[in-house]
Amino acid sequence: MKKWIIRCLILIIPTYALVILVNFLVDPANIYHASMTDDIVNGLKEHSAVEIAGDFDEGVLLDKRIAACDVHDVEIMGSSHVLYVDWDFDDYLNIGMSGEFLDDYYATVGLIDKYDKYPDTLVIGVDPYIFMDGLSIRQESLKDDLEYADKLIKGGSSKKSPIDLSGLKKVKELFSFSYFQSSVSAMINGVNATYVNPVDDIGRGDYPKILYTGRRVPSLTSQKEIQDMDSAAQWDISVGAVYCMTDYEELSSECIERFEILIDYILSKDTEVIIYLPAWYPDYYDEFTKNDKFSGVIKAEEYIRKMAKERGIEVRGSYNPYDCGLSKEDYLDHFHLKPEGGLKNYNVIIK
Repeated sequence: MKKWIIRCLILIIPTYALVILVNFLVDPANIYHASMTDDIVNGLKEHSAVEIAGDFDEGVLLDKRIAACDVHDVEIMGSSHVLYVDWDFDDYLNIGMSGEFLDDYYATVGLIDKYDKYPDTLVIGVDPYIFMDGLSIRQESLKDDLEYADKLIKGGSSKKSPIDLSGLKKVKELFSFSYFQSSVSAMINGVNATYVNPVDDIGRGDYPKILYTGRRVPSLTSQKEIQDMDSAAQWDISVGAVYCMTDYEELSSECIERFEILIDYILSKDTEVIIYLPAWYPDYYDEFTKNDKFSGVIKAEEYIRKMAKERGIEVRGSYNPYDCGLSKEDYLDHFHLKPEGGLKNYNVIIK
């Protein structure tokens, strides 16, 4: 038995040592190389954009950018649905992050308040799933800002765990075989995940870009063919899962209450609020209208319009692509509109 254990250890220890070493050194999501966010911030001080190749901690970057930037007339927050839009404001800062939930909205407002960077106008891209129970903060590096915002805005208890587990999660990822696969793939394809290259060309190129305004510019290879977008959307529909929505028939009363408290707090800062409803890919929206499992999407838009009317808030766009005059040619992929398609969506005001 003892010999068997020793043999197992001889196999296991070198294997995990290799996994840990590769995950730490390659680090395709830049979990352990936070300096990438400093490179982005520094690059944008003297240039119009930076090219990037890998993922990074968007919460850390947002904190640094809000801290470093002047107050802008307009700020735009929300998920990746606001990141690619070719906004035509004269002076704005895009403070969106990928895959935001309601907690992330709170954390973002916490950052704005912490650095006293309230704009004249705050455009909030509101996704329907933020009114679902059970969705916690996506940007874990902003947990402290979520706690700060919770206490500041509603004086309630913080959702933050009394023990910060973010460090433990980083350690856990070192042992992850799925992360190891991503690391090996990056090595094979010669991808330098920490690549940050300051440039002044803000057009689309070989790499994704982050502009000084915070807007993201997709790479040339990001554009998907319609048949590929259709296939991806139909697959989601066939398995009954669209992004995080699987059984979304009713809006959470708790989420509605938290959302209204947040909106009222922003309004109390003499900041105008505009709500933007990003249109869904037509195949998804068709499913939302006929499948009760996704009826929460329709109910979310109805609720938002009612809530906004009561507060004198302008609502732009719609989850309904047909009401916005959008076609599949306006989409970058099955979840995102092209930059010009997003602006077309935003400019629609439904009375």
